[in-house]
Amino acid sequence: MEKSRWASAMFLRLNTALLVFAVLAAISTVRAKPVPDLHRAAAPVTGVGEAERLRGFRAGLEEVIIRLTGDASLKGAYRIEPILDFAPSFVQTHNYTEGVEDRLKPDDSGMSQPTHTLTIEFDKAKLNSAIEAFGLTIWSSDRPLTAVFLSVKDKSEAYVLTENNENALYQRGVLNDIALRRGAPIVLPTVETLSAISCETISTGDTDVLTAAAKSMGADAVLFGTLEFDGDAYWSVNWTLIWFGHDIQTWENRGVHYPVAIREAVEKSAKLYSQFSAR
Repeated sequence: MEKSRWASAMFLRLNTALLVFAVLAAISTVRAKPVPDLHRAAAPVTGVGEAERLRGFRAGLEEVIIRLTGDASLKGAYRIEPILDFAPSFVQTHNYTEGVEDRLKPDDSGMSQPTHTLTIEFDKAKLNSAIEAFGLTIWSSDRPLTAVFLSVKDKSEAYVLTENNENALYQRGVLNDIALRRGAPIVLPTVETLSAISCETISTGDTDVLTAAAKSMGADAVLFGTLEFDGDAYWSVNWTLIWFGHDIQTWENRGVHYPVAIREAVEKSAKLYSQFSAR
């Protein structure tokens, strides 16, 4: 009888331990999927001559290095200059197409407007080796999918950014562009998702509702904030990033243009993800 009780107790303990392990594993496991084309860049150029091609190689390489490391602070950094100086040696293939997407056009109207897009594929093995040789860490291509819930309050209305609302065309364009350039996959809510999400849900930080909605969208993390116009020319926003199974991160931007606030949110999230994956 004692032996039977002991066996039953041990079986119960084992089952409990396995259950706890399974729950912890489910919490900490990232359902990330490989992000494609991490070594590809599209650079706007003003012609197909050699000078513009070399400039495009350099610009494209810088963007790819930032995408591979998840570190936007490398833009313009002296640390990667020795790699950029040899940009052509890392090029595997390149081609031109006439015309340039609006997202690739320079913001300064005084600059020469590009006429072609130079698409470059860099050699993965060679470039990765060079990046690591300079003490930088490659962020895995298996990257978290982040659900973004952004409440926008301008002079006349308040709304939640969705994948197709017309009044959020510019904010959505900035968000999708920087997410693509940084290799940080995102997903925006649909009209159906908004049945549970409102500006108030986001501004009050109802994490239970926001987390549940993000998980229903297949996301590994949720980034939410309220972007508010100050009535003059600038915007402010408070951000919260919840990466399931990890510490919650919060930060704010004050007195900035909205593209800056959105860009920095994606870049900060990417850096946090990449730093954790390097551990």
